[in-house]
Amino acid sequence: MADQANGQPAWPACETEGCRGRRIGRSGHCLEHLTERQFDPTIVQLAAARRLDLRGTNVEPARLARVLAQFAGDDGRPSLRSLDCDGATFQGDIDLTGMRVAELCSFTGARFDGAARFDEVNLTEMCGFDEVAFAGPVSFERATLTYGSFELTRFAAGASFAGATVAGLSMHKARFDGPARFDGARFAGEFRIGFDRVTFAGGVSFRAAEFTAAVNFEGTQFNGHADFTEAAFLATASFRPSWTSGGQPVRFGGGASFDGVRSAEPLDLNAAQLAAPASLDGLRTVVTRVEEPFDVDDPEVFLELVIPSVVFKEAGLGGRDEIEDPLDEALAAARLGRVTGGGAGLGSVVLDVEIEHEADLGRAHELIQRVLADVGLATGAELHRRDPD
Repeated sequence: MADQANGQPAWPACETEGCRGRRIGRSGHCLEHLTERQFDPTIVQLAAARRLDLRGTNVEPARLARVLAQFAGDDGRPSLRSLDCDGATFQGDIDLTGMRVAELCSFTGARFDGAARFDEVNLTEMCGFDEVAFAGPVSFERATLTYGSFELTRFAAGASFAGATVAGLSMHKARFDGPARFDGARFAGEFRIGFDRVTFAGGVSFRAAEFTAAVNFEGTQFNGHADFTEAAFLATASFRPSWTSGGQPVRFGGGASFDGVRSAEPLDLNAAQLAAPASLDGLRTVVTRVEEPFDVDDPEVFLELVIPSVVFKEAGLGGRDEIEDPLDEALAAARLGRVTGGGAGLGSVVLDVEIEHEADLGRAHELIQRVLADVGLATGAELHRRDPD
């Protein structure tokens, strides 16, 4: 959520005391605090311009449905020129099925408390979902996305992009805690498709997915079964460590299937770590060895680093990345783990840290303390162990 140096939102805020929601129309209020008398004329005014700005707003499903009805095109589907929902909170289940957005579409830093449906949406310009927290199941089935960005996004329940058409994608350091499906999806575009350092905590399926653009799985963690059956890699596909992954290898913790895969080049899995054999029937591959096989019974440790906002500001830090990036790089360089995500709010900055092996917890704790001291946070931060579920 974009704030100015004084902590105030970077948009005209609602006149209701304590509300950060974006003021809409001439009402002086955000969507949440529009009176019934204000509602219809305000939304009709916005619909005429086909632009909707809900930044920082608490959005209730019934109100959102009433708004989108005013933006409906001839086919009954919502049709907008732009949609800006940065930092918004969507309460309950949200259904945006069939929505079209011709220009800006941004949900950066938004939170979805229930299920979210984006089935068959058509987002024709860059669409931003960076650092979004999806608490419930998410569906982008048969969606059309033009350069979708889901960096540092957290999918706490199941997520499906089955049948989606994606022209450009970055999911750098996103985390899927539930099952993920990309079955039959089509990935194209002039830019590389990026799944680098994504964590798939449950199973993931790319069955019959087609990649006509180069794709990057560098440093990706497949903790459950990874199913690439009959997928097609028609350009370069990278499963190797790189600077993008901080040198971290790809890990397959629950087995992998590449049966029937078509690949323009031999698929290089040489540097991947596999806890169980991969099924490679009919695939041209480079798999001559497996570096540092790991034991799935040696559990990972999940930590939560909590830094009070006042301590963060006293250290002169301007953004979460000023601690997240050096900590992530240090953990990767020491082959101890990585930062998997985080957020800010309720008076603190929070980072999620994953340590690869229980036996390394002591070393990791010392390294974290050293990095904190280096950025001016020698005191005031708290480190908690958390349940991955």
